[in-house]
Amino acid sequence: MRAIDYDILIIKQGFQVCVQANAAQILRFYSINKTVEEIKKEVPVYVSREGKRLGSSIGHIATYFINQGFEVTIHTVDLEIFDRSWADCSN
Repeated sequence: MRAIDYDILIIKQGFQVCVQANAAQILRFYSINKTVEEIKKEVPVYVSREGKRLGSSIGHIATYFINQGFEVTIHTVDLEIFDRSWADCSN
């Protein structure tokens, strides 16, 4: 299989802004230049009872992309299922 390379500027994400940083990278690929800070203001962020910012949901960013004029399909994965601690166990 031949690799497909895309010219995407890597944006270093800060704490609790992985969704916004990735959104900025995707938008920039499509020549929409929005900063992580701009997207943080436009996309809802969950906040704990203690006032700590917890981050945004995939649903929030999907809605954001729809509002930007994109068609959206969500693919999710539970990373905890990749627990390799069982790899050496016998069948």
